[in-house]
Amino acid sequence: MIRAAGGATLGAVVLVSRTPSMAENSQASPVPIMPGADWPLALGNPARTGLAVDPGPEGEPELIWRFETGLSGTMASPVIVDGTVLTMGGLLGSAALVGLSLQRGDMLWSLPMEFQRFGSAPAVADGVVCLAGLQGEVAAFDLTTQEQLRSTTLDARTTSLPLVADGLLYIGANDDHLYALDIADGSERWRFPVVAGSHYTFGPSPAYADGSVYFPSASSKSDKGLYAVDALTGEEVWHFEPDTPGLFTPAIADGVAYLGGDGGDVYAVDTGSGERRWKTTVSSAWSAPAVTGDLVFIQTMDGVLTCLDRESGELQWQVETAASWCAPIIAGELAYVGSGGLWFEMGLYAFDGATGEQRWHVRVDGVTAPVAVSGNVIVVGTDEGAVCAISGSRADAVSRGTDREGTFLTSIIFSTEVDESNMPIDPTSAFPAQTSQLKASFSFVGMQYEAAWEAIWMLDGEPILTRNESWAQGSSGRLAESIFANEGNLPVGRYELELRVNGTPIRRGTAVIG
Repeated sequence: MIRAAGGATLGAVVLVSRTPSMAENSQASPVPIMPGADWPLALGNPARTGLAVDPGPEGEPELIWRFETGLSGTMASPVIVDGTVLTMGGLLGSAALVGLSLQRGDMLWSLPMEFQRFGSAPAVADGVVCLAGLQGEVAAFDLTTQEQLRSTTLDARTTSLPLVADGLLYIGANDDHLYALDIADGSERWRFPVVAGSHYTFGPSPAYADGSVYFPSASSKSDKGLYAVDALTGEEVWHFEPDTPGLFTPAIADGVAYLGGDGGDVYAVDTGSGERRWKTTVSSAWSAPAVTGDLVFIQTMDGVLTCLDRESGELQWQVETAASWCAPIIAGELAYVGSGGLWFEMGLYAFDGATGEQRWHVRVDGVTAPVAVSGNVIVVGTDEGAVCAISGSRADAVSRGTDREGTFLTSIIFSTEVDESNMPIDPTSAFPAQTSQLKASFSFVGMQYEAAWEAIWMLDGEPILTRNESWAQGSSGRLAESIFANEGNLPVGRYELELRVNGTPIRRGTAVIG
């Protein structure tokens, strides 16, 4: 028996360690690349919120690798799945889908395409990559083998970003329809007509949440709006008409759709009723907004990054940028937007999400497609056919997970379950009294073989369990430490986990039960 502070008894408590998810970095980069969550489609998730699970870079930014694809034109918004970066580029006759190593930045494979990508990007689900071409071509490929599984052609051109959810692929086309295709066989499940007039150069894209697909009819010439459509049947749920026409890609969060458009207004629309919650006038905006717990960010066509209060729509701050329609992405405390324009303006910008203050700018080629975030890395596609990875300097992370020998541990995240890659499921720091186990997950880089490893659990400030061992898990990956009771629940109280390497405390995390 092991007793906790206050006399509570932990009946046969067991401390266990999961086998880490390995991700060796074979390139001599000054910045360790941390394993992170997937970014399976443009804007990060089916709801198109542009909000990253991972915190992105720490410290000062560095260009850690750059890969020249040799493809002409702007690269598509990249996606990241299982450590592979996927993006499309090139023109008809020279277009290709490429797969790059996130760790090293080298090409894993290249798949020539028989159609031209224009404004679109890959979408990945269950090991299947879905692509769309300018002339309405839609194809599916096996992510592992790159074998083409099926293809079909819509009745019109498309520049919409494909969306994958519930076994269906949703995409808008210039024949004023939203299509739903079966991923398994490519057959058309349904098509939904929007009011005629949505012929556009850069078309809006659908978003998905809670069994509905949300799709705007983008036209500044007629009074169109946002449609909510049942994702399985294609039946209209409701139709919202704005005061000014021309709405673009929405972001869906907690029962509200946020979107802007040609008319210069940003709307918050209740997804249950289709009623307007608020409207704020900013400027013409073709980009999708990014949504956090408290804020909405949108980039206007005249280069103003705008931050609004999510509940009221009140303006929080605005800052002039060199960007135009590049949708913002939020990771940690920063908002990221890419920029084309003049040579000295090109690249990736980071702004403080709370104040709008510019934190940094990394000069690369023009970046006009939304970026992708995984772990501590941001991946961008440029207008000159290159793919670049940007991360923060480890030297600036001293005292935040780094020791003198170069070992780096990310922040500890608590949950009751982790997935097969040791990523937390439903992470939180506050647990109910009826909790039988805690799992604490984190990424590591630079661990030395046979280093002295200590994981010390404390309850209300008193050590209750310690694991000591010589490290044999590899130099980088992701690990989950666990504590649980064989019978009943863990005692209520404040739990802390301290991680030490060669006797030096590296990280500490805190969670509360009860």
